[in-house]
Amino acid sequence: MKIILISVVAILTAIFIIKIIITPPEILNHFVDYIVSVITLVPMATGWTVLGFTIAKYFSKEKFTELKLDRGWDPEILPPFPDLKRQIKKGESLTGIIFYVQIWHCEGSFFMKDGRIHL
Repeated sequence: MKIILISVVAILTAIFIIKIIITPPEILNHFVDYIVSVITLVPMATGWTVLGFTIAKYFSKEKFTELKLDRGWDPEILPPFPDLKRQIKKGESLTGIIFYVQIWHCEGSFFMKDGRIHL
């Protein structure tokens, strides 16, 4: 969840900075757009992430087991740690998310209108 929230805020901040560099006189409009985007996109990203994990949990072949803390917790009940070579690094997934969202955002937003680039 932290990666999703950090990615959303980092991308929106990068877009905000790019907009300020391209059109400095409209800084107030860019700031309002930034605040509105943060207020709308952070809950949306959180909701879609929770929904995705809920669907994955519901339709998984293995049913998730609840930890029963009343019988005493022991590290032995944890599943074995996966092979480190097969794990996706956090930096790779964060970079992939940021790259994907920036490309997705720029795909529909870099259009010339009235001789200016509108983001």
